[in-house]
Amino acid sequence: MNIPYKTVLFVIAALAMGGYFYKKYFIAPKISFPNLTIYDLEGKAHQLDEFKGKPILVNFWATWCGTCLQEMPELYDASKILKEKGIETILISDETPEKVRNYQDKSGYDFQYFTTKLDREDLKIYSIPTTYLMDKNGNVVFSKVGKERWSSPEMIKSLIDKL
Repeated sequence: MNIPYKTVLFVIAALAMGGYFYKKYFIAPKISFPNLTIYDLEGKAHQLDEFKGKPILVNFWATWCGTCLQEMPELYDASKILKEKGIETILISDETPEKVRNYQDKSGYDFQYFTTKLDREDLKIYSIPTTYLMDKNGNVVFSKVGKERWSSPEMIKSLIDKL
């Protein structure tokens, strides 16, 4: 069988582009969390290493993100279960504190909400929600791009087992 070289080049280019976009939009990027400055809704600056000594689930989200909002009930239920196991859950948005506070007031979810002055793209996060599980030493042991059934028994067990 004789395949034209242009077809071969096209297939190679398509595979390369597919791999690039898959990595960009479906793989959680590595982030230097200890160096990430986040702000509570009153504007006070924090570093994620303030949470060192306890595991933490970090969710990057936005109030305009339909998928983020769809997973909130699951994430909220999971956060209650994880808290009993000593795992904190925080949500980080690159929106204004006012927008996040309005969402908090309307939703009733009492997460620990933070904002960052960096755009998600500055962090190389191109898809949200993007979630990380960090162990008590601040090492990322799990990451996930996209919506998840966070409160399912299988996911809770999986998260705890990673610690």
